[in-house]
Amino acid sequence: MNFLFPWVLWLNNNPKGYRFSVNGTMGAKDVYFEVDETLCPDYVFEPEHRLIPLSDMEWYINKNKHLPDIPNANEVKENGIDVAKMNKLLLQKVEELTLYIIKQQEQIDQLKNK
Repeated sequence: MNFLFPWVLWLNNNPKGYRFSVNGTMGAKDVYFEVDETLCPDYVFEPEHRLIPLSDMEWYINKNKHLPDIPNANEVKENGIDVAKMNKLLLQKVEELTLYIIKQQEQIDQLKNK
């Protein structure tokens, strides 16, 4: 029995058996997650990592209505979000966007020099 927070046991609907569950709004000043795997997708900056050509990215987005590797709205609604995994995926996308921007700037600079 949880005597420090007894309302947690009866205020929430906890069908998945989480050790702590809140069915409603929760506020916190700071949240820290310890994870078992590396959350930094630094592999994006390795030479062997290949970015999807932007034309292929456009085709994928038009067909699927979401970014590659990112769950779609129905998947999120059905399964929820693993915050650590989503944070890693979003950081990967930011890093890839940075690489796309660098490549575009190189192309702009080449065109300016012509």
